[in-house]
Amino acid sequence: MFVPANRMILEAMRKLHASGRAIDPVTVVDELTASGFDRRIAPEEEGGAWGYLIRAANATPTAENVTYYAGIVAEKARSRRLITIGSRLMSRASSGERSQDVGAETMRDIGAALSAREELVPLGQKSNLMEVLEERGVAFSEGKRPDSVGISTGIESLDRAVYGIGPGDTFYVVGIPGSGKSALAVQMGVSYAMSGGPTILFPLEMGEQQVDERIRANLSKVNAHHLKRGSLDAEAWHRLLKSDDLFKKAPFYVDKKSREISQIEASCAQLKARYPGQLILAIVDYAQLVNVRGIVDRFGRITEVSRRLKDLAEALEIAIVVVVQPNREGKKKLEMGQMIEKSDLDGAGSLENDAATIIVVLNKKKDGEHESDAELHALKSRHGIETVVNVRWIGRWLMFTEDGAAHDGPPLGEPRGQFASRGGSDDDF
Repeated sequence: MFVPANRMILEAMRKLHASGRAIDPVTVVDELTASGFDRRIAPEEEGGAWGYLIRAANATPTAENVTYYAGIVAEKARSRRLITIGSRLMSRASSGERSQDVGAETMRDIGAALSAREELVPLGQKSNLMEVLEERGVAFSEGKRPDSVGISTGIESLDRAVYGIGPGDTFYVVGIPGSGKSALAVQMGVSYAMSGGPTILFPLEMGEQQVDERIRANLSKVNAHHLKRGSLDAEAWHRLLKSDDLFKKAPFYVDKKSREISQIEASCAQLKARYPGQLILAIVDYAQLVNVRGIVDRFGRITEVSRRLKDLAEALEIAIVVVVQPNREGKKKLEMGQMIEKSDLDGAGSLENDAATIIVVLNKKKDGEHESDAELHALKSRHGIETVVNVRWIGRWLMFTEDGAAHDGPPLGEPRGQFASRGGSDDDF
């Protein structure tokens, strides 16, 4: 809408510019007064030209508030996406589709909409690489190791090799039954949750109580079998209670009900919405047990699961650890203590392409052994190097360690009396 007062102000500004004078509210009002326009801008009871000019300046967006205005635009865009999702939900819900599928996919879409990336910005304008490199240089000069790209694996040597688990990454842990592959994945999750990182575990093979018992053995360093039987001495109870107080504060979630990929997607989206701005860690144990609606054959299912987990990690900018078993040939090799190739992975082509990191667990334990040497082979590492990390498997604690602390004295929680002579194998997960 044309406003005569604005035209008068513009003419005054043009004159100031042509004469080389500064343009600010004081000089503009002086020019309006000299030209006799000051009384025509606004009546004196409204402050005259000066009052009008101040009100106009306050109402005009400035570069100083650009971040605030951009936030408004982004919020409106998110609202439009949610409206679209809501309309699609109404249509699908009334079409006869299975409600479980509709609900799960809608939750995934909502999570993706709320965490959608901002508008593209040239890398040179937003990069903080120089600051990061300067921090790394200082850390290196002080003898400190570089930080991981995201979540620590809980094993320092492995972090140095693969640089942890970053947002948008799928991190595969491969091994045969009894190798400790699931224990390693859960160990990563517990380590992250104990530092305050939101973590969710999808245990498709174990029950929630079984997972809980094994985590408590890991945290308290109490023998897992004695914990299961309740045969604990006073010192073991003290450790268990102390670790229990800490674990209650950890954002570690277990979702036993989600067995289809769409349900896993929905749960991850829900957790992302609950912890905005934080990096979420999801653990799928294990991939071959995840169902995909409409796909029956094993190869097609693992291929689809791998692709959708990769898409999920990138869409929500979360980190996902996926436990998998090798194919038959790979299983035979690992059972004989031989290392596998990428072609020995179940769903090899798609899994290799989708994974940011692939770790193969080669546990050298023999039947009846409670401790053994093990190797973590980085078969693929997008952020780091392909190498071998030597660790120690501690069966009674259901964890891997590299510091040898498990050898210092008798293990805490070893029973006395009637339970002292009883053996038993370490049935890791």
